[in-house]
Amino acid sequence: MNTVHVLLQTAVACSLLMSVDVEEAIFPTDPNCPEPGSEWCNSGLYLVVLPGPGAYDIGLPIDCPCLAVFPPYKYLLSFRFEAANAPVDLITDNFPSPCTSWNNWGLGWKDLVVEYGFPGNLSFYADADCCEPTIPVEGKTWGAIKQLYKQ
Repeated sequence: MNTVHVLLQTAVACSLLMSVDVEEAIFPTDPNCPEPGSEWCNSGLYLVVLPGPGAYDIGLPIDCPCLAVFPPYKYLLSFRFEAANAPVDLITDNFPSPCTSWNNWGLGWKDLVVEYGFPGNLSFYADADCCEPTIPVEGKTWGAIKQLYKQ
């Protein structure tokens, strides 16, 4: 993983001190409801300047190489605002679903949709590099391949 993107909007120009991280998904109460677990990697703090009113796709670099991407592995993305000089709104997708968006105000992780009635799930995503070697393509003719499956 090399970049985590967070979608934000603001009514005024502002500066944010923020970070992103990747956390292991755990299932303490429901096998279909992943919750944030231990942190796998983080970006460190970045100063982000939003030059004026509008919506922004903020991409922060993160060095999180070769996470397993095949089941049963699941991960959650997190972002933290350490400081801001003006209010910033989180952009949601308008499709609220439980077990998708979480926050920890210091008393443990809370489901934003279930416990706080958020209007949708938080909008963020990650860019990742493929870590597995590619599968080579064999140079066979169609006739040779058909011979393999001849009855």
